[in-house]
Amino acid sequence: SLKAVSVIVYLHSFTDAQYFFGYDGYHDLMDWSLRTISLLNSNKYVDKVIIKPHPESTSLYHPGDSIANEYLKSKIFNMDKVQWINFHFDVNHIKSTGVVIGITHHGSVAEELVFQNFPVIASKHSPWGEEYKFGYCWDDLKEYETLISSKSITELKVTKFQTQELYRYAFKRHLSSNQKNSFNIDSTWQDFMKINDIKSSHEHGK
Repeated sequence: SLKAVSVIVYLHSFTDAQYFFGYDGYHDLMDWSLRTISLLNSNKYVDKVIIKPHPESTSLYHPGDSIANEYLKSKIFNMDKVQWINFHFDVNHIKSTGVVIGITHHGSVAEELVFQNFPVIASKHSPWGEEYKFGYCWDDLKEYETLISSKSITELKVTKFQTQELYRYAFKRHLSSNQKNSFNIDSTWQDFMKINDIKSSHEHGK
């Protein structure tokens, strides 16, 4: 069970199309990861920095990611707030009596976090881009680093508007008849919409 203020950093694959959504100002995802973790560890308002490896980053299938994760560990081993967790840990496992914030660069975990009412910080260089505003998304490095370095990160909340934006994004990306489904998360959203009797994205605006 997490207490006080905990930030979970969701790592990406370091070897898989990391410039697919464009250049965001960081050299690469390792640069983003190191800078993010360092700033969070130095933030006096953050009590714990939890590092969640990418689920595909096993040495058997992605040896490059395994090497990258070991390199990252070697760079942050002396940061007192940092704790690594198993890559099997998912959003449903989060139990907290305090504040939990998720950070991802462009991962679909952003959808899961907001759906479970955990605020998420993410890049606009992502599948949702600038159009869907269900997270606290950045396009400017200074803006992003100021947010994660300050007390402001502890004050983030999932708003009703963000939830509506999440549903709008889910309809467009996973449920649209014009969209070729390619992610397992599609079936999860389909079950959710059926359970909640949501039949049309128009219920949440266009």
